[in-house]
Amino acid sequence: LPPYAEKYMEATFQDHDPKAAIALIAAAPNEWRGHIALCAYWIGLPNPAYREIIESVWIHDHSHMVAAAPGGIPEVRQMFAEAEFPIKLSGLITVYRGVFNVDRRAATEGLAWTTSREIACWFAYKWIRPPEIDSLVLKATVDASEVIFWSNNRNEQEVILRRPPPAGVDETPELWQEIAARFVDAKSKTMTASRRI
Repeated sequence: LPPYAEKYMEATFQDHDPKAAIALIAAAPNEWRGHIALCAYWIGLPNPAYREIIESVWIHDHSHMVAAAPGGIPEVRQMFAEAEFPIKLSGLITVYRGVFNVDRRAATEGLAWTTSREIACWFAYKWIRPPEIDSLVLKATVDASEVIFWSNNRNEQEVILRRPPPAGVDETPELWQEIAARFVDAKSKTMTASRRI
């Protein structure tokens, strides 16, 4: 690690300081962050320092976390479970996952879900693409005890589940693109209004 990141290592890994853990991830080069999270998991860094590392890496560099884990997505799920994030959900909840050019099985096994159908549709149609690219929105009902991570960072109402859910395709595929477009329109109007304040 470069010196400006390495200076937080001792306070993070020996003193278990959560503020140092946040500073370490912020200072570390992007390509190192997934490896730091994996090391913290392997050595059993206690919470809350461990939890801060996992959340910071996921929010900023989730692809690096998945790439660093030799056990792939199942190991990343275990990393999240060890963080013991407080979950503000209860009872049965409906979750959605929006993807494109991914088959249903691979989409179901993916990590990031959302409690918002609009967000899932937006992910399914996030970029302007040729019409031959297939979008897919999955839907599942799970018990809140299956949720091991919840975040409203970037207003995505994101959840990560303990295991892949028994998911089906959302019932109204003819509306997905329209829902995504309405969401983008509402988001841009909100941003415009906030700039005026």
